[in-house]
Amino acid sequence: MDKTPTGDERSKLLQGCKALIFKWASVHFKGYLAKAQEQVFRMAEKAGNNQEQAHFFRAHQQLLDHQRAIEQQLLEHLSLAFRHYLEQRDTSADLAHEDTALALVDNAELEQGIALGTMTRRANADFADALYALNQRLSVIGGGYKINDIGNPVAPAVFAECLQAALAQLDIENTPLLVIYKVYDGAVMTRLGKLYDLLNHDLKNKGVLTHLRYQIRKQDAPVLPEELETLLSEHTLARQTELMNTVQQLQAALMANRPQPIVVAPTPILVRQLHPLQQQSAQRIVSLETPMAFVEQGYAAAAAQVEDQKKLANRIDADVIEIVGLVFEYVLNDEELPDSVKALLSYLHTPFLKVALLDREFFNHPQHPARLLLNSMVAAGARWVEPEGKNKSDVFQQMRAVVKRILDEFDDDVRLFSQLAFEFNQFLRQHVRRVRLAEQRATQAARGEDKLKEVRQKVEKYLQQKTEKIDLPAEIRTLLFEPWANVLAFNLLRFGSKSQQWRTVARSIDDILLYMRGHEQAPDPALIEERLRAGFETVGYEPDQGQRLLRALHDHHQQSRHSTHTRDAGTSDTSAAPTSPAQPLDIDTLPQEAPSEDPILKRLNAMEFGTWFLFRADQPAKSQYQAKLAWYNARTQHFMFVNRLGQQIAVRLGGELANDIRAGRVRILQKSDDKPFFEKALERIAEQLRLRPR
Repeated sequence: MDKTPTGDERSKLLQGCKALIFKWASVHFKGYLAKAQEQVFRMAEKAGNNQEQAHFFRAHQQLLDHQRAIEQQLLEHLSLAFRHYLEQRDTSADLAHEDTALALVDNAELEQGIALGTMTRRANADFADALYALNQRLSVIGGGYKINDIGNPVAPAVFAECLQAALAQLDIENTPLLVIYKVYDGAVMTRLGKLYDLLNHDLKNKGVLTHLRYQIRKQDAPVLPEELETLLSEHTLARQTELMNTVQQLQAALMANRPQPIVVAPTPILVRQLHPLQQQSAQRIVSLETPMAFVEQGYAAAAAQVEDQKKLANRIDADVIEIVGLVFEYVLNDEELPDSVKALLSYLHTPFLKVALLDREFFNHPQHPARLLLNSMVAAGARWVEPEGKNKSDVFQQMRAVVKRILDEFDDDVRLFSQLAFEFNQFLRQHVRRVRLAEQRATQAARGEDKLKEVRQKVEKYLQQKTEKIDLPAEIRTLLFEPWANVLAFNLLRFGSKSQQWRTVARSIDDILLYMRGHEQAPDPALIEERLRAGFETVGYEPDQGQRLLRALHDHHQQSRHSTHTRDAGTSDTSAAPTSPAQPLDIDTLPQEAPSEDPILKRLNAMEFGTWFLFRADQPAKSQYQAKLAWYNARTQHFMFVNRLGQQIAVRLGGELANDIRAGRVRILQKSDDKPFFEKALERIAEQLRLRPR
């Protein structure tokens, strides 16, 4: 049945699929809940403190009390996904790539989202072939509507969302909840392949796409973070191939005049002789855990030891040894890499030489997994590892784990690099999402703070213009420029200058001034006091202080009235005579400061977000630090900087920043190119070979 089935046929096929799905799901959901309860109880018994133990016991009780409801919710969500499939709608969110979103969530939600995304990605990768076949068959019985993973009613993301929906209403702390997620991954997600095989087998036996051949394969590496997408651009892949051809031609020309060794060791012998060097590196790295430990240890001395092997190699192997040596020489000379990363990556010299000797595709194929892994690690080290190891770096520790696995596990099976490239790039996607989220939070916080400062400055100018020709008593100045300035700022920020709320509190300034000076047009004292008390309460002004200012206002009103009566009685005292009400003043028409003509400040105001700065540039390297310009406000001249983790580390005024740049205390760093490491290394190697005497 390779064509779309008729109505009756389609109905029977769909009923059969649904029955099979729910039978499988019911069994596995029941088994999962039993395992989850058992694991949570076990974790409670092993808890390190009373609070943690209480969290796990409460989670265990929640699972017991709501077992039936959880199971029902899991099945209901699965049923909803099946209905969406019949309606040709998406059955789930794209959890496999959800980490590119930048919604603001707390750490617990972020960890839960990462857990769900990770189990979804893993299942998508592990069962890619079976999912592809099932998508094609579901497209046929669904009426010809093309189905992909987010339209499949049993896609991994659907099962992940089932769990999320079922546990959403429970009162479970984040730590036990992540344990419950992990149990679900093992009990349900990792077994989805069996469900897909059952469905494919059943539909195939019923004549649906009986001769289907899989047309996709699992990828060796997941999609890279946006920052590293250029590592796999068509341009760089073609450029690397071109450069490698050039390097090989230059080597051939140089080799013609090189004496050949009397005794030539076969490639397997050379590889075997590299094993002890790799084992020595594996032993050394065990005690080096922090970035600073690698810096203090220095770079692994594999290059000199490998040079001895070159003397025994045939022409082809000698060329390979030379290129690998030059590649890692470029690593050590790369100015963009922190010293800790250089030292760490130097331990890969020997295993990468083994890869190049064992697999000739290493240099001929730009997408060789070992090359992709090294490209990603170099790029990650340059972007997300702090120089001098100033901050804790999850990226460095992940890189160390990768290097250690290569040293411990790599013998002669280059497939290890495919697995490591997949895992490392997957880690980078999650790390980059956390960095983006932290940076967005820092930016939003800075914008909020700056907006408040901008509004306060505006209110300050507004009050100054309203009172510039009036000799204010100290208490009235305090009233206007402290609590009432806060009331003005609050209403302007929340409601805007065109709102009735703003007009009311702004008009209250005139009312206060008229009342203080005993003007005949002053409003009723009770009304003034009511407005002031309401304003004080809005901004949380201390009641006793507010009462003191109100008494002072009433006192000045009485004094002004007394002065008026005295003048009316024929005295010559006119110093306290009230004046007419102040003219209306629009806060939006206040004059703005003229823009600075400082050329450095102009350059700063035109600068792209993401530009890196070196601070304390006039001090020793250990005191310097780099920061990225994440946001600035051209009106207030506030510039906010973040570190490599996306955390705010400085907010500088534009004038101060310009002065520091002029004095050499701050330096704007040149934007690094986005070329992959191997492209830059091969360019440098070709240049070195051209300069050698023939």
